[in-house]
Amino acid sequence: MKSRLLKNLFKRTQQEPPLGWAQLSHQKVRLMVALTGVAFADILIFTMLGFQDMLLEGSTFVHKHLRADLVMVSHRTEALYIGQPFSRRRLYQANAVEGVAAANPLYIGGGEWINPWDQ
Repeated sequence: MKSRLLKNLFKRTQQEPPLGWAQLSHQKVRLMVALTGVAFADILIFTMLGFQDMLLEGSTFVHKHLRADLVMVSHRTEALYIGQPFSRRRLYQANAVEGVAAANPLYIGGGEWINPWDQ
């Protein structure tokens, strides 16, 4: 029994490799160039998907995580990160409406980062 298994295993190792592998491994430099091209294309695709996710999800991240039923924004606001202020009187008016639990301001601002060593 053991000798038959060994003979079958020995026959399999002496057979010619499959045709597809023989064609790929015949010119090893061409195989490496082809694999490098495919890997580079994959990296570009995953980079593009990352940028797309960043643009779509990143631009609505703050909006999705606000715990609010209603958000008041100035009519002059073009985007949330460059919002325009409006009168606090509007906030007090919204708070005075019956059924409103709380009306809170949200301050969003930017800052410039300065390197303390070389300014």
